[in-house]
Amino acid sequence: MSEILEALTQQFGGDVLNSISNQTGIDKSQAGSVLGAALPILVGALAKNTSQSQGAESLHQALAKDHDCSILDDLGGFIQNANNGQGAGILGHMLGGRRAGVEQAIGRQTGVDASSIGSILEIAAPILMGMLGKQQRSNHFDSGGIADLLKSSAGQLAKQSPQGGDLLTQFLDQDGDGDISDDVTKIGIDMLGKFFK
Repeated sequence: MSEILEALTQQFGGDVLNSISNQTGIDKSQAGSVLGAALPILVGALAKNTSQSQGAESLHQALAKDHDCSILDDLGGFIQNANNGQGAGILGHMLGGRRAGVEQAIGRQTGVDASSIGSILEIAAPILMGMLGKQQRSNHFDSGGIADLLKSSAGQLAKQSPQGGDLLTQFLDQDGDGDISDDVTKIGIDMLGKFFK
């Protein structure tokens, strides 16, 4: 298991999952199902963007400047105040106009309403960026190192969460031909280019 997968398990388990459940008003098991489907999409989208050197360097710089991992020091406090717009802003740049479609797709697979899914995504995205910032600092990753970490982690997440892996493929395969490779560049730049400049 990669470091980021271990970190995801640690950060989103136990008390944090309870806090997410309480904050969103849905059952803990449902919240866990939403995270299981959503995290592969978020990690996978980042991985696809960093498959090109420009995207990898942009993420590297964004993590160095804007995501110092301090969010991880008080996750309970962050979750209680997660409606401050930070998560919505990150998701806006990550998913663009596809956010509603992602929420609906996760909703179809988990049975959770789109509003609750949106709240969970807004909590998960900043935590994920904080975790990546921590990984980058502790491992002294350059842009290539963070890109390799994301690529490896996206593959492992998709395997461990078939739901999330299926949604990731649907999300990235815009032209519906079952092959995401021809969509990677266009989607990666569209979704994340502005955010990482």
